[in-house]
Amino acid sequence: MWLATPENFLFPAAAAGTVYRQKFREAMRAAGFEKNIDPSVWRKDWIVDVEPVQDGRAVLKYLAPYAFRIAISDNRIVECTESTVTYRWTPSGTKQQILRRVEGWKFVRGFLQHVLPKGFRKVRNYGWMASNCRTRIELVRWLVWQYRDWVYWLASGIAPQPERHQSQIRCRKCGGTLNVRAIIGPDGTFIRYRSDRTRRENESPFAETRTTIWHDTG
Repeated sequence: MWLATPENFLFPAAAAGTVYRQKFREAMRAAGFEKNIDPSVWRKDWIVDVEPVQDGRAVLKYLAPYAFRIAISDNRIVECTESTVTYRWTPSGTKQQILRRVEGWKFVRGFLQHVLPKGFRKVRNYGWMASNCRTRIELVRWLVWQYRDWVYWLASGIAPQPERHQSQIRCRKCGGTLNVRAIIGPDGTFIRYRSDRTRRENESPFAETRTTIWHDTG
C-alpha cells in the first residue's frame, strides 16, 4: 500500500535519530567496538540533521558525476610519495583548479567513501528500462507519440511524400486543415481518441477543418 505524504515532508527527524542510533550501535557491536563506548551514549537522544534540498537539483548535480565515473580519475593525481598524495580539484562554484596535498591514509579513506557497500547498486533502472522488462523501446516511443499527438505527422514521414509537410497538415483535395481525431487498432478498437473539447482548445474557431482517422494496421 502506498502512503502519500505532503510535498514538504519526508519523515520525522526524531524517528530518524532513533533509527540511526540503533543502526550505529549494531555496527559498533559487529565491529567489536561497542565495549569502548560509554553506555550513557545509548540512552541519549541522537539528533539527525534533516534539511530540505528544494527540488533535488543540488543533490542530482552532486551525484551525477559519480553515476558512471569513479571518485577521482588518474589525470587529476599529480604526485604520489611514500606518505602523501597531491591531486587537482575544482572548488564548487568556480572553474579554477587548485592543488591539494593530503596524507596517503586520508586519500584512501576519502576514496573508499565513494565505494558502495556489498549488495548496493550505483544505478538501478525501473519500469521499461529495467533488465527484466520485456517492453521494447519501439512501444515506448509509440506511446509517447500517441500522448503528444505526434502519431500522424511522424508516421506519415515513413512513406515518401511528394512535398514536405508543413506545421499544419492539409487535405490534398480541398486544402482544409486535417486534425487527428482518433487512432484505431487492428481489431477496430480505439487506441486513442481526441475529444471535441480538446480539439477546440487547440485550434482556431475560424479554421476550416476536416477529420482524419489514422488506422494502425499493426
